[in-house]
Amino acid sequence: MRIAATVLRATLVIGAFTLPVVAQTILAPASATAAPSHEMVVRPVGGFVMTGITLTPRQQARVRDINERYAAARDSIIGDDEQPAADSVTRARLVENIDQMMAEERLVLTPAQRARFDRNVAAVQARRRALVRRD
Repeated sequence: MRIAATVLRATLVIGAFTLPVVAQTILAPASATAAPSHEMVVRPVGGFVMTGITLTPRQQARVRDINERYAAARDSIIGDDEQPAADSVTRARLVENIDQMMAEERLVLTPAQRARFDRNVAAVQARRRALVRRD
C-alpha cells in the first residue's frame, strides 16, 4: 500500500503534469553566445511550457518567483510522502494550481512569446488528458 501510494504520488506530480515541481532544480539556459552542450539537456526556466522561448533575465526572475510560489502550494496540496492525498479532488486542485501558475507565467511574456507558450501549454494539456484517460 505504501509503495502504491508513492508510485501514485510520483505519477501525479511527474507524469501527469510534466511541469517543474521545485523551481530551484530548473537550470537557466546557456547564454546565446555559448556553444550548446551535448552532454546534458537544459530545461528552460519555467519548465517545458517555456521550450523554444528565450526569456530576458528579468522574465527569468519573474517566472522563477511564480514557480516558487506555486511549488509551495503544490507541496501542501500533495501532502507528505507517508500519506499522499491522491484522490480526484486532490488531482483537481493540482490541475487548478498548475493552470493558475501557467496563466501568471503567460502574463510575463511578450505577444510573440505567448503564441509559442500557448502551443506548448496545449501539448502539455493533451499529455495530461491522455494520462488521465489511462487511469
